[in-house]
Amino acid sequence: MKVSINNININYEVSGEGAPLIFLHGWGLNLNEFDKVSCQINEDFKVYQIDLPGFGQSDIKAEYTLDDYANIINEFCL
Repeated sequence: MKVSINNININYEVSGEGAPLIFLHGWGLNLNEFDKVSCQINEDFKVYQIDLPGFGQSDIKAEYTLDDYANIINEFCL
């Protein structure tokens, strides 16, 4: 799935039901890093796995600062 945040297409996957839980991958990785974990807990949580901008299948439009990433994650949560 994709959502546009600040004109950036952000790729994500969602599974399960329950309280929301967002997985954030490390530098140079992507949302698939959490596949084994998410399938074990998605009976209790609604799991969101996102590709941060410039990683996986998300767009990259510029160089991003940590504040940029934090703002994008915040917008994703809204």
